[in-house]
Amino acid sequence: MAKVSPMAITVSFINMKGGVGKTTIASQLAHSAARNLKVLAVDLDPQSNLSQSVMGPHAYVNHLKKNRPTIAQVFDEYIPAGGVHGSPRPIDLEEVIVKNAGYWSTSTLDLIPSRLELSRTLKNPTGKERRLAKALTRISDRYDLIIIDCAPTESILTDAAYFASRYVIVPVKPEFMATIGLPLLARSIRDFQLENEDHNIEIAGLVFNHSSSYSNGPEG
Repeated sequence: MAKVSPMAITVSFINMKGGVGKTTIASQLAHSAARNLKVLAVDLDPQSNLSQSVMGPHAYVNHLKKNRPTIAQVFDEYIPAGGVHGSPRPIDLEEVIVKNAGYWSTSTLDLIPSRLELSRTLKNPTGKERRLAKALTRISDRYDLIIIDCAPTESILTDAAYFASRYVIVPVKPEFMATIGLPLLARSIRDFQLENEDHNIEIAGLVFNHSSSYSNGPEG
């Protein structure tokens, strides 16, 4: 009987409120885990903060100047014509993944970068919510852990993260707005579960961030 390769555990970092340290935590966890595990970081935010954090700003800008494909092309399912290619061509995920993108010389952390043009996906989202999950299934046997950094809004990108993930981790700042963002996220996941009963997804936990400055106040 043929040996079945284990599939990666996929975890999305998400909060409906920005400024909670979501990208910082995702980046640091990805780098730390890559010391012992095969890790893929996926930037699912058009602001591309994770891409800049992992690659460094200069390497990221050079990546864009070379017009390299990003996660935007994963949702489009094709690479536009340009350079030596005279016509559009089907997406090859190998062209999208930036190998050994971490900030130390022996890094084994891989990255699927983002760019601002990903926001175009939000204008015509029909039928795109499962494309990220389908793409990741082709390579998930190569990794132990896939970390997805999500945008702080509910959109087609949120559904794409849900379809691609087994777990959700929620970075939280102990402040008043967290009492609004957390119920919104919980309701979002609950609605997704009701509409997609065949897909198992759950909140693995909360990560409290920036808590020291609030420890003596009402939010703490």
